Amino acid sequence: MTDDRYGLPPPPSPQHYAAPHQTSPPPPTLAAPTSPYWQPAPPSQPPQRRTRLPRRWLLPIAAATAVASVVAFVTGLMLPGGEEGTDPSGPLAFHRFASVARIAFDQQSRTTLTATLGDTVYTGWEQEGDLRMVAYDLATGEEKWRKAATGAPRWSRLIAAPDALLVLAYEASSSEPRRMFAHDPETGTLRWQIDVRGDDELFFLEGTIGWVDSGARVLHGLDAGTGGEQWSESFPDDGETRVIQATDTAELARPTNLLGEPVPGPSDPRLVMVNADRSVRVIDGSTGDTVTEGTNIAHPDDQLLAYGDHLFVAADEVGYQLLGYQLDQLTSTPRIFYTADTERYAGAIAACGTGRVCLLEAEQYDSATTEAMAVDATDGGVLWQSAAPEAERLIGVGQWVAAMVDSYEPSVHVFNGGGEPVYEGPGQATRLNDGNLILVTTDNEGGVLATGVSAADGTQIDLGRLSESLESEQCSWGDRFVACPDRNGTEIWSFADA
Repeated sequence: MTDDRYGLPPPPSPQHYAAPHQTSPPPPTLAAPTSPYWQPAPPSQPPQRRTRLPRRWLLPIAAATAVASVVAFVTGLMLPGGEEGTDPSGPLAFHRFASVARIAFDQQSRTTLTATLGDTVYTGWEQEGDLRMVAYDLATGEEKWRKAATGAPRWSRLIAAPDALLVLAYEASSSEPRRMFAHDPETGTLRWQIDVRGDDELFFLEGTIGWVDSGARVLHGLDAGTGGEQWSESFPDDGETRVIQATDTAELARPTNLLGEPVPGPSDPRLVMVNADRSVRVIDGSTGDTVTEGTNIAHPDDQLLAYGDHLFVAADEVGYQLLGYQLDQLTSTPRIFYTADTERYAGAIAACGTGRVCLLEAEQYDSATTEAMAVDATDGGVLWQSAAPEAERLIGVGQWVAAMVDSYEPSVHVFNGGGEPVYEGPGQATRLNDGNLILVTTDNEGGVLATGVSAADGTQIDLGRLSESLESEQCSWGDRFVACPDRNGTEIWSFADA
């Protein structure tokens, strides 16, 4: 990525992977918002039109690496989400890191992968051209299975979803196809395989995987168990098309990676297709049926959020309005929830509690003027507005929100439900559930430091330090455990009690 868009950085050069020991990149660019291959535009440069990262797992598999100063390793979080309308999660009983298990590799490996799904940790390493995988049950303290994935010269990552454990091969170019293998997460048995590209997208629905085939310009609905196509929807012939998935409260109770994307799990099945001609279609991802469609609604470059009953649209222009269209009837008259000053534009949008939408807003050409704000998504109007200089992304944690600054020395602004600053400083933030988050930094020796934060009362608990000898960009966090590999195995630590 060469400008200030929220886009996907280019893949590393082949020489980068020629080192004697090299971990494969962490999960798609979602896992690490910046990398040594991304040069952010200086604040003095004018902002260009911004292509937003669509929600869910993106697949430029070879693109992401660790951030230089703050390790971007919170990659594979998983916590079973609550149901629509449930109360927010209470504070976790945080404690300092305590080692609970170690999974030994059969031999040293340059490729080390992890993913976490509920109480199961998946880890993989490269051996004789194969990817050897282990599933470890944290509840019982026993291995569930050991399997090998074969058929690719290099391996990129694991994605743990309720209906499939995906294993992806590595290709240097995002335009080149790479094989994606789908295994049964309970047994490790290979179910199906398909070729995808690095700039494709995946959406995890219940029993279905939505796949944006960027080369063919088609949105497919694949059966998660068999890989068979259940439905498909072609993109218009001309111009950019963007697909997002609707957000619900169950999703907002699940952990995120460092780009604020929630881990796979049951959630709203509606997919929203936004086209360059400003037409929008809402699709039931379970069946492929069109729920509603309309024209002159939104452009793919706009800030978009499908949340609750509305598709929220903040146009990519100064003096924008935050509009809300009914998700079940796009042809109805939109509501105006907020109107910006004539010199300010929206930089990000996120759900931040029931009936609330949070935005980043700045004066044109001046990211130092960025502010975070909460808008009443029921009656309209600004609930609070606070300075968040240089911030580019938002992560909602209940009514709290973390505003992230992506740079070689990332930092974060954390605000409570009233807009009061709770933390401002170096690090990255990630949500554990809708009541708890973690702040992650590194020390001068490269060790990983973490702090657990309760969004109920602001309590901050020092979790301790993880050694710099770990391949920390491949660590995977759950709500109570973290799994980190080194060249010889994967260590699992507990940091909270239920």
